[in-house]
Amino acid sequence: MERQRPLTRISGWEDEFRITDGARTYTLEDLLPRSQRPFFAQLKHALVGERKPILSLMDEDVDISDYDTTMVNCVWTWYGGKLYDEQDGLVEACTPPVRLSRSPVEHLAHQILVGRAQLAELAAGLKVDGMSSQLNVMLDAEFQGADLCNERQFADDRVPTQGMTRGRAQKLGADLGKILVRTVGPVVAYLFFTSTQRKGAIYRPRGHRRLELTLPFVARNDQIVAGALFWFAAVEHTTRLIKEDLSRYGDGFAAEFRQPDYYERILARLPVVVQEVKLKTHVSFRLGYEVNGGYEAQIMDQGSDAVIATNLGPLRVADLAEQYLQLFGREIANAGRPEHRRILEDFISGARIPSVDLKRPHRHISLPQYIRAHLPDGPTAFLERLPVDPQEYPLAALVQEPTRWAAGPPGSRTVRRNLGDYLEWHLIRMEVIAEDAAAGTVQVARLEIPRDDLAEYLRLERAAHTGERLWEIAQRWAVTTQTLPYPRQIFTYGTFMSEALVQRTCGVAVVRRQEARLPGTLYDLGSFPVLVESFTDRAAVHGFLIEVDDFDQFLREADLYEGAMEPAPYFLRVVRQVTLSDGSTALAWAYLGNANHPEIRECLAAAHALPSGHWTPPEMAPSTLRE
Repeated sequence: MERQRPLTRISGWEDEFRITDGARTYTLEDLLPRSQRPFFAQLKHALVGERKPILSLMDEDVDISDYDTTMVNCVWTWYGGKLYDEQDGLVEACTPPVRLSRSPVEHLAHQILVGRAQLAELAAGLKVDGMSSQLNVMLDAEFQGADLCNERQFADDRVPTQGMTRGRAQKLGADLGKILVRTVGPVVAYLFFTSTQRKGAIYRPRGHRRLELTLPFVARNDQIVAGALFWFAAVEHTTRLIKEDLSRYGDGFAAEFRQPDYYERILARLPVVVQEVKLKTHVSFRLGYEVNGGYEAQIMDQGSDAVIATNLGPLRVADLAEQYLQLFGREIANAGRPEHRRILEDFISGARIPSVDLKRPHRHISLPQYIRAHLPDGPTAFLERLPVDPQEYPLAALVQEPTRWAAGPPGSRTVRRNLGDYLEWHLIRMEVIAEDAAAGTVQVARLEIPRDDLAEYLRLERAAHTGERLWEIAQRWAVTTQTLPYPRQIFTYGTFMSEALVQRTCGVAVVRRQEARLPGTLYDLGSFPVLVESFTDRAAVHGFLIEVDDFDQFLREADLYEGAMEPAPYFLRVVRQVTLSDGSTALAWAYLGNANHPEIRECLAAAHALPSGHWTPPEMAPSTLRE
């Protein structure tokens, strides 16, 4: 049996903002046309009723169709992070994944600054208020060959789900949430809370292995460093205690871990436990825990001098923090450098004071003020100085060359790789097409490349000068491979709907034409349309399935016309199944718009979608027409 790859331990940060000009709220769709900076992909219209949060590490078969959501716009950025629209007019900035290797907190804080700078640049001249922040961490859930986050094997029905998972929350995250609220929760509140406080922290087991800490917007970098350092240490230390405890039960550990009150055994092993903590369990419309009054309000009012009831008697928050600072010594050393620990110690000792003064409250924190404090020369200058290292920003290398192709000797196969539009936090998905007209076949491979493998994949790919070698490399990361009959027809939805243009451009005659449709969104660029494909498309683009008298001649000329064999083409030639007017289906080639091409992105930002899925060509010279 093939050994499973260990999943890279990663963390990430999400910020929520509301952007206004005083009269209306701006969405990401409003902001993107304001910038010429190369984003990873053009604005995507994501799905209704099937939204996948960007930091989700869920299994693919998780049903979240009950999640009541609005239309979500999302865009990957050059730096590997993501911006997207949330509900209620909020725009979110997400960091790229940060590895939980030694000293991750500094890198995380830097990525947060990059994301905020991108949004500040987009929203220049507008009012940008920070609303909330979320700190995500992937849990170390592997134990004796089992996954402690397995929702099916280890269920905790007492965690509300509200349609976010299969009906049960992953148990390791649920137990950690209950333990941390009762032990280090007051310290987390002290380190992270700001004077904009309107709600307490929410501890949420999310997705398959992720624990999320939802906070008010955290504006100060030193608080982010100190709070993240302490949080990582608390999660790692408590997870280790759980594993040590479960190891006492041998093969019977699963039965013990399934117990709903199992977390109380771990609480008993920790030196200080907060007393009289009441939890809200139905938090907003999502699963998790929130303190129902009590110590958070005291901390906002009194800071580190707030007194907390514990099993050792009343303790100041500073004294509680000191106890756990010593207990987490090993984990803190792994998560940050000595200077990061000194920042944390400064907060606990009172040398640094978090923004918890409610005597001078302001409703929200302004992103422009934050940028002026941290980037005196402005976000644009900061972003232009930022090196785009493919090791740190692995998606940048694919932005520069989203499509690659290689052909061998005449008559051999031609292989094309094109980057898809559906990316996950820890995986990059691609499509590789190997066409062999002589053999009458097309092979389609779907690749899933772990983030850690991307540099190696790109190195091998750049060295591949033949189609056979490129296909061989692709097989190392292929999750599915399908062999199809070689189509000798093409789906056309734009200028090639004109038989005269086909004759003039490609030197062939159309011998058959049938009405057909293909899922996607059609954009009108004036002189030609672009079909942008999405894995979530429900709309259809209408056109024709055509056959010509010399298909090989047609493809050679059409590929040149569409630029389909260039490193960064306008259009990608792919095999797709189209639906005919009588409901039957047929395989065909189709030229899809390359959403990663900078000029296509720029055009799409100024274009409008055609809800009907039909495009009518204007009266213009043939030389200006494209598919």
